[in-house]
This record gives sequence, structure tokens and C-alpha cells, in this order.
Amino acid sequence: MISNSKLSMLKITAATSAMYPVISVFIGSGYNYGAVLAFIPALFACIANRGSININRETRNFILILLAYFFSFVITVVYTGNSISDLDRPSRAILAIPVLLSLVIYPPKIKYIAISIFLGSLAAGAIGLYYFIYFPDIRAFDAAVGGWWLDGYMQIQTGAMVTTLAMSCLALSIYYYRRNNFKLVFISIISFLLAIFGSAMSGSRGVWIFIPIAIIYLFYINRDLLNKKIFAFIIIVLSLIFNALVQTKLIQERLDLGINNIQDYSEGINTYTSFGIRMDLWKSAIVTFNDHPILGAGTEERIESRKLQGESGLINIRTSKLRYHAHNQFLENLSVYGIVGLITLLLLFLYPLYFFTKKSDKNDSIINQLGFIHIIMMMGYCLSQSVFNHNSGIIYYCLMLVILASPLLNASHTTGKEND
Repeated sequence: MISNSKLSMLKITAATSAMYPVISVFIGSGYNYGAVLAFIPALFACIANRGSININRETRNFILILLAYFFSFVITVVYTGNSISDLDRPSRAILAIPVLLSLVIYPPKIKYIAISIFLGSLAAGAIGLYYFIYFPDIRAFDAAVGGWWLDGYMQIQTGAMVTTLAMSCLALSIYYYRRNNFKLVFISIISFLLAIFGSAMSGSRGVWIFIPIAIIYLFYINRDLLNKKIFAFIIIVLSLIFNALVQTKLIQERLDLGINNIQDYSEGINTYTSFGIRMDLWKSAIVTFNDHPILGAGTEERIESRKLQGESGLINIRTSKLRYHAHNQFLENLSVYGIVGLITLLLLFLYPLYFFTKKSDKNDSIINQLGFIHIIMMMGYCLSQSVFNHNSGIIYYCLMLVILASPLLNASHTTGKEND
């Protein structure tokens, strides 16, 4: 039996965790503030309720994967002799564990997570509109325009969070349609449009890669609702939305620039462009991995290896002098942390993906779908950006992962009514 005081701490953790989606995009460093708001009460709740936590097999697997991800970095740091500061970002994965243990006892309600996603989408759309009106030549979520409120924003990282919110809203619209709650269907669709607008204004082309996959998944998993008329209507509406976004000046410029970069790189005219730099960084990462396959080269050795590749003419000499990450999380882990680092990264994605996929109870379907979208979209972002090399990426992914998994991990969770 949990006392009222202990239950209050659990409720606070559930409430602050449910608020995380909106806090993460509402303010530039919201991903940090929201994580702190969730972590502190969770830590106290875990201590107070340590005898009440039911760590079943699946919960244990989540904890082991988070720990494995961190300790793979520890092994490489010891092996390469790199700075212990390299453990700073991966340590954020461990901070999600107290939140998970607290939420396993008392998970957030689905409706509160949905409200937070809607509010986060509203914030994203409003910020996108702010940039569109006052800074039409600057991509949304660019902190360089100044102001404490915007400090901490980064177009690619925040654009990724916002795009996930958009796809989550689309999933929620289907969920509420299934429940004949047309008021919330309308709110879901408006929230989807606002988040998509915010994502478009970020101009982050890489975060759009897996949008079609998320849409196809939602169509497939909810295929029992789709007759030919509804399917045709949805396709037409989505086509009109994306066509309208493509016609905007900023998006058109970003797409044209991307096409020109590809042409310049393939023809050898100019390899020092956004696309060209990425291609050379990917090439460099593969070569470095071939030289250090098991535990990787470590951060400093990777930088030195890149310089030598530039001097040999393998990659652009200007690119070789950059201390950037590889702009691809999978190749980044391969080159810096080797096969061990790649395996733990894949585990961080694939086990939770399996977990959400196998939980097929219709009462839980929206949590399954939100969890699947969260993971598959992040995997897409990792193809063109080293997302977890930024605090915002690793914190956002791990915290949202445990928040969405907690209702399914909750020992007393048997139907969707309790968490609805």
C-alpha cells in the first residue's frame, strides 16, 4: 500500500513527465528544463517507493539498454585514453532510469500526454510564424537572432522534435477518430498542421526523410478504418499541405540549394557545401572505422585521422580540418566507438521498437503508435545528423522513450481505461 505522501511524489513525476513534450519546444533550452522537472521528483519518488517498484523483465531490459549505451562509451574512453568529458552526453541516458522507475508505478495518463503534444505543436507553429513574419530570411529556431527565450534552440535538433510532434498529432487524430471524439480529431489535425509548419520553417531537410515512413505505418496499423474514400481524401489533403509548404520561399530555397549541392558534389565543382561536407564526413568515418573496428578511434584520434585523409586527397582539405561529428549517428558511433558503440546504439532503438510493436492490445494502441513514431523518426534524423552528440537529442529521445513506455510497463496496467 502506497501512502498519500509517496503517491503525491509519484503523481508529481507523472505530471512533470507528461508536460515534457511542450516544455521541450516551448523555450530554447526546454529539453533541459523539462528533463530536470521530471528527474528531481522522480529521484525522490524512487527513494521513497523503493520497496514498491516492480521491475519486471521488460522494465529490466529497458534499464540494461540505457546502462549498456552509457558503458560502451566508458569502455572506449578507457581504451583510447580520451577525456572523461566524452561521457557527459551519454550519461544523460542514465538520468532517464529514475524517471522510468517512478513512472512504472504511476504512469502519466494518455490524455495529458496528448494535451502536451498539442500544446507543443501550438508552440512550434507560433515560433515558426514568428520567424516567418519578423525574420523571413532566417530558418526558424535559429538562436542567433538573440533573446533569452530563443537561447538553446538549434534548427536541426528542434526541427526534429517538432517533426515528431507533428507525426504524433497525426496518430492522435486517428486515435480520436476511432473513439468518435471529433472535437479532439479537429484539435489533433490543427496541431498537426501547426507542427508541420514549424518543421517546414526550420528548413531542416534531413528531419523530413522518414515522414513518409511514419505516414505509411499509421495507414497500415489503422487500415481497418480506411475505406477507399477516406484513403483518397487523406492522400489529397496531405498532398495539398506538402505542396503548399514546398511553394514557400524558404522551403523552395532549401530544396533548390540541396539539389545544387548534390550536382556540384557529383561533378566535383564544389565539394565544400552542406551536402559535400556531409558526404566527406561520412566517407571519413567509414575509413576511420576500418582502421579501428572494435572499440573505435576515440574523438581525438578520429580528428587526426580526418586531417590525414584531407592531406591524402581522400576528402576536401577544408572539411578535413573541421572538428565536427560525422553528421550521421550510426557512422559517428562506428568511427569513434566501433562496433561496440554501434551495437548499443542499435539496441537503444531496436528493442524499444520491438517492445512497442509487440504490444498490440487495441486499448494501448495509441501508446504503441506514439512510441513507434518516436523511435522511427529519431532513426531517420540520425541518418543526416549526429543527434545524440547534442544534449537535446539524447535527453529528448531517452526521456520521451521512458515516458511513452511506462503505461505499458506499469504492472497494474491491464486496460486503456485507467490511463485514458
